Order: sequence, then structure tokens, then C-alpha cells
Amino acid sequence: MTGRHRAPRRGGSRVRPWAAVSAGVAVVLLGGTAGTYGFWSDQATVTGAAVVSGSLSMTINGEDTDTYTWTDLATSDLAPGESVAAVLTIGNPGDVPFTVTAQGQPGAGSNNGLRQKTPIVVRVGGSVANDGDTTYPREETCTGGTLTWDAILSNPGPDDVVTGTSFEVATGAALDVCVQATLETSSDNSLQNQEYYPELVFTATQKAVS
Repeated sequence: MTGRHRAPRRGGSRVRPWAAVSAGVAVVLLGGTAGTYGFWSDQATVTGAAVVSGSLSMTINGEDTDTYTWTDLATSDLAPGESVAAVLTIGNPGDVPFTVTAQGQPGAGSNNGLRQKTPIVVRVGGSVANDGDTTYPREETCTGGTLTWDAILSNPGPDDVVTGTSFEVATGAALDVCVQATLETSSDNSLQNQEYYPELVFTATQKAVS
């Protein structure tokens, strides 16, 4: 049987290149249609806004110091039954209100017997009655305000101090604290010419934000 003469394929080596070209053209056209465009833009930088922390500062009689030597209560000849009193001022020159707690303990060099016979009174916001009394028996006392504590100060120790209730001092404000020392009438002759140094520690803590 005589087979038909088949003409040689002409498309075998040519269709694919055209197809490839067509596909390539399609890609180019799609890329051109969804092309990348530029957008206007602008930028601004804000500078110069400072965040500054505030300060907590407590002064004693106008002095900002860690240790303040207070001589207003000093006396050299206190007799049994007598009392002396004086006022110190706590100030708040800082930027935040604070609360203050007063603690008490005997200072170094204090005679233990005299300490036990000399209770210390602290009145926040108080004043001195009979201020400047020099006649026997002297009876300078703290009056008014709020009684913070009235106690015999214990020997120093980690938890062995007298602590009163806290009180608030507003920013820019000041508060008077009256301190009184009384030598009990039951003091005997062994306490003559002895020394006692009541030591007060005031701790200021920033008032919590409510």
C-alpha cells in the first residue's frame, strides 16, 4: 500500500518561538498596564520637647541637709519636773507633695538612766506654750496641733524606734513640729550632770497618685 506523501512539518520549530514571543509580549503588556507610579511625599521632624523629672526635697528650718544639728531644745540645767519645748519647721521646696514620718531614738553619748526619765513629745502643727520661760520650774510645753507621739525613746535598733503617724506637706508649703522634753519628778540624784541627746529622724516620701 502506497502511503500518502506527508509534507514536512513546518510548524514544529517555528510555532514555539512565536508562542514564546507572544507570551513574552503578554507579560510586557501586563507589566506596562499595572506599572509602578511615583507618589509625592513629605516629612517633618518635631524636636525640642523635653521631658524633665521633678524633685523631692525636704528642708529643716530652711536648710536642705541630711543631718541637721538643732540646738533650740538644748538646756544645761533641767531639774526634775521641768520641761522645755521648741518648734522646728519642715519645708517642701520640691515639685511634688510628700508625707513625712517622724521617728525617734537616743543619739550617741546619751545616758541611759536620763533617757528613761525623759519622755519626748512631738506635736505636728503645734506651738510652744510658756515659750521662753526661765523661772523655776520651767514649764515650756507643746500645745495644739496633732500629738504624733509621747514616749520614752528606746535604744537604737533596726525596729526599736518610736514612729508616729505620717503627715502631709504640700508643694511649696511648710509645717511646724513642736518637740518637748520633760524630766520626770521621780528622777533621783544619780541623774545629775548627765547628758541625753534625743534624735529625731524625719523621712519624706512622695505622696502616691490617687
